[in-house]
Amino acid sequence: MKQTLSFLFLLIFLSTLFCSELIAANRTALVIGNSEYKSITALNNPVNDATDMKTTLEKLGFDVILRTNANRTTIRKAVRLFGNKIKKGGVGLFFYAGHGVQVDGVNYIIPVGVNIKMKYDVEDQALKMRYVLGAMEEANNNLNIIILDACRNNPFRGFRGGSQGLARMDAPTGSIIVYATAPGKQAADGQGRNGTYTAQLLKNLGTPNLSVQQMLNKTGLEVMRATSNEQVPWISSTPVEDYYLAMRPQPAYKPNTVSSQSIDLPQETSTSFDDILKAEETKKKAKQKWSEWQSNRESDYQKVKRIETSDNLTSKQKKEAWYRFLVAIAQDNPYSTTDNSMRDRAESRIDFWTNINALPSKASKKNKTESYEKLQNSKIVFVSRVGENKEIFISDFEGKNISQITHHKSISLSPSLSQDGHWLTYTSYVNGKPDIFVQNMKTHIITTIAYKGMNITPGWVPGKFELVAALSLDGDQEVYLLSGKGEILKRLTRSGGIDVAPRVSPDGRKLAFVSRREGSPQIYVKNLDTDGVMRVSLQGKYNTSPAWSPSGDKLAYVGIVKNKIDIYVTGFDGAAPMQLTRDQGDNEDPSWSPDGSFIVFSSTREGASKIYVMTARGSEPRRLINLPGAQTDPQWSPGRGGISNNLSMNED
Repeated sequence: MKQTLSFLFLLIFLSTLFCSELIAANRTALVIGNSEYKSITALNNPVNDATDMKTTLEKLGFDVILRTNANRTTIRKAVRLFGNKIKKGGVGLFFYAGHGVQVDGVNYIIPVGVNIKMKYDVEDQALKMRYVLGAMEEANNNLNIIILDACRNNPFRGFRGGSQGLARMDAPTGSIIVYATAPGKQAADGQGRNGTYTAQLLKNLGTPNLSVQQMLNKTGLEVMRATSNEQVPWISSTPVEDYYLAMRPQPAYKPNTVSSQSIDLPQETSTSFDDILKAEETKKKAKQKWSEWQSNRESDYQKVKRIETSDNLTSKQKKEAWYRFLVAIAQDNPYSTTDNSMRDRAESRIDFWTNINALPSKASKKNKTESYEKLQNSKIVFVSRVGENKEIFISDFEGKNISQITHHKSISLSPSLSQDGHWLTYTSYVNGKPDIFVQNMKTHIITTIAYKGMNITPGWVPGKFELVAALSLDGDQEVYLLSGKGEILKRLTRSGGIDVAPRVSPDGRKLAFVSRREGSPQIYVKNLDTDGVMRVSLQGKYNTSPAWSPSGDKLAYVGIVKNKIDIYVTGFDGAAPMQLTRDQGDNEDPSWSPDGSFIVFSSTREGASKIYVMTARGSEPRRLINLPGAQTDPQWSPGRGGISNNLSMNED
């Protein structure tokens, strides 16, 4: 008996000693928070995140190195100091809040004070995450924890090779890497004092008796609940021993005195559950009936969707099919919400096929309107992926009779068709950098416009053999007027920054373009008679891709509001912009039909980017181009001739 008690006391002593060693191990943390960016979007929370993390970690016994609003040199020095400290052993923790970006699969921390205009500036001015991982890997200490609340958005969205969010990194041996959101996704900056992820992390860091892995998993689940699964944190780890940041002291054992007490004996009673069981059976039968009803409606839904895609039915017949379906599903299923979404879909498709009747059918040839004649002769040029490349295609206004125009086996973008349809201009990377090409649509002879630097986003001047384009002749990206043969006629902008995507109004008197002269990309209109310039897009938001209406009194453009990419239309009467697309994918590249009644655009609402058409009033979009792969950059032009009939369609 004495030997048994001695063994138990020994176990208690050893377990207490082991937990004490876990708590007392050397703990060093490097905490960085960057908020005050100048040339890119400033952030609200990172400095608060960093200072709050320092306070919490010091309570847990960490020696904390804190740096806020740090430039590249300050961060590198701090990493070297941190690496030397953790070489003494123990636990290292690296926390970063601020802008982060991936370019060509490589993750970078963005210091304050950067002035990044081109893709290659990122490597020169930012700091690779690999630099931090290398310092921690070289220390060869017991455990390293890396926490990155750094993928709030990509401030350099336009770069080739740049992607949303951070890329996944493999954790070095003995390390845990934590992302505030999944690789390739964006994390919320947060509405309060802290970022969404850091706010939950601060709540859980000091929770007693939770291993680091359990604590991080609990934090991730709470972030998912707080964002309705829109933000999903991610962990990359090698196998590591359980480690506890906080332990709850075990209370001393005090035996309780057990006193005898009287015990009441049960009394015999009888209970009936018949009414409850009957109610259960009634509800069970009701659920079964509603389930059968729901199954029949879903079958009807698939039928009406097939009817809608038929080329042998008129828009009136398709509208009637949706109306009948809406009548059939009018009842509200109390055990499902799927019927609600199907009713909403039916109502929107009825509205769409009502609006689409504004486009006259081919059956009305005897009474063709001017609007229909314009559309019948119009063409739509667009970009489609062909294998690893992107080529330019052309289609009629119904999305049929599709032909491939370019065969560069490279990346070709931003097509623009002249008003008479005889000339096509676009940007291509055939020569290893972006240059402008002009192609005769009859002879297929191609002229290359290759000035030094980047030559991008060309667009034709209505009624003339002239085009506008963004060139970087002296380092700044500015808008120039060129002849169709490539001679420079005039410099149109002088912002000293980045001006791209120029488009001339139908009357030839105004120029719309995108500029970073006020920080984030905004849309400006220049009066070519007086040289006066005014901003017309949403203030403080990311705006791009301007497109003039045929009447010249409106502009369609792309606006990014609360990380949602949608299409807006604005006039020049001081009224607020009208939002045309909502809550479905990224919607970009708008272009007006020749009569101004429709807008064609690209969208990721079904996954890969595809081309859709909707009325200029913002009806439910309809898929226009049915090709494999992704399609972008549509432009709707009158195209009154000059299209060769022997262009062959590439089936790749």
